[in-house]
Amino acid sequence: MMNHNKDYLITFKEAAFVLGYKTPRSLYRLVEEGFLLTYTSSNRQNYFKLSEVMSIAKPQTANFSDQS
Repeated sequence: MMNHNKDYLITFKEAAFVLGYKTPRSLYRLVEEGFLLTYTSSNRQNYFKLSEVMSIAKPQTANFSDQS
């Protein structure tokens, strides 16, 4: 049986993609302002928890008003 409660760690690049940023650099502001926490692995690389990134992600809505 699959455990759906597992929280995955994702890289800065992956988090930037999820949040719609072109570069991971924008994530540093979110960390500094306390919106995201980083987690360090044994190889001293920083990661984010996917659930925390998703909690601040805003869904994009399609704009169909241009269509006739």
